[in-house]
Amino acid sequence: MDRMTIRTLRMTALGFVLSSSAHAQAMRKLTPVPEVRIGAQQLGAQREMIVALSPDGRLVVAPRFGNMPIIAFDSLGKQLPLKILVGGGNSAEILSPVRLGWIAGTQTMWVADQGYRQIVLVDSSGKVFKTIENPSWIHPSWAERRKFPVFASMQAFGVYKDETMLLLPGRERALLDTPGYDRSGQHLLRATWSGGIQRSVTMLPDDRERLVFRAKGCDRAVTLPFGAHALWTVSSDGSRIVTATSGASGADSGVVRVTSIGERGDTIFSRTIAQPAVRVPQTTVDNVLATQRACGSFTPEAIRDSISRRVTPFKSFIAELLASGDQTTWVTLHAAADTSTERTTIGLDERGEIIGAVSLPANEMVVAADRSHLWTTQVPRARMPAAIVRYRLDAIAAPQPRSGRGGSPSNTSRPPE
Repeated sequence: MDRMTIRTLRMTALGFVLSSSAHAQAMRKLTPVPEVRIGAQQLGAQREMIVALSPDGRLVVAPRFGNMPIIAFDSLGKQLPLKILVGGGNSAEILSPVRLGWIAGTQTMWVADQGYRQIVLVDSSGKVFKTIENPSWIHPSWAERRKFPVFASMQAFGVYKDETMLLLPGRERALLDTPGYDRSGQHLLRATWSGGIQRSVTMLPDDRERLVFRAKGCDRAVTLPFGAHALWTVSSDGSRIVTATSGASGADSGVVRVTSIGERGDTIFSRTIAQPAVRVPQTTVDNVLATQRACGSFTPEAIRDSISRRVTPFKSFIAELLASGDQTTWVTLHAAADTSTERTTIGLDERGEIIGAVSLPANEMVVAADRSHLWTTQVPRARMPAAIVRYRLDAIAAPQPRSGRGGSPSNTSRPPE
């Protein structure tokens, strides 16, 4: 593919995103201006991190793997005294963090610890003052025993002042018939810290990227070519659940549906934004179908038929989804050209109105945001540790960061490590 063709594809993709249509309003282009860079050495040479922005503006970083402590930085990138030990040592109260957030209206941070199966509450100084053991059973009240099944595991996505939590249940145990429970998808539940189910907050969108076949002697997952991707996320204070789904049919092929839901299940907004409308090559579908073999009682013909019915005619370009603490939402889309070194991130305000679109290097992932800033993790090369970059978003022309090949954003605005 020559450079002119690549340039045309990139301009076409940007045109889809920035143009006004029946599905999306015209949006202004935002320019990312690098302000702060937290280098890999400051972060302990980690490649993967859990990053969250606290209500008072601190950036908290937890290790996704390994025994590094949870640390924090101020708005200028200076490391703060907060340090919470993580790992299997005797003095560490957290073994393996998987998520963190804040109890709304407080400075209390919560950490979901998969290793010790607990939720840890931490004050603003970094002191662990309470641990909540994951309940053995997530269960309904006796009066609602026909409305919800019993679950033997959970993942926490929000913690609240009224001693309830937002959770994704797992390992369902159907002790009784539950006609009031829709098993066609996964539910996010509101439950007490002891595991008592209060309500189903929302059903999560079905991700059409994989098709699973299970039978005696068979447990196979087939990845569908360019399946209609669906993402969901929860804000760090648990106040909003945001979903993003690609159009699955010809009629909605060029859009992504973004929906924001309140902590009690009320819809805050639901709107569409544009994405490139690019058909899935039939040769790609044919290649997937040709490789299918029998799986238990499933014949190759039955498997191919199931795949054919689930394959969508257009590609999905959703890459990332972030719900920030200031009620904004950020959706990142892949470029239409596979060779592009950039992706487009679109910001929505608390009502779902578009703030603007910003192009960022493909090697950077948006991990925190507010209306006028984005924080990204930047991995310069394979197997290299990551850095964190904070960008200011300007709606006027400004020098573009050096981004295309994964270098540092700007050697003029990068502070020494």
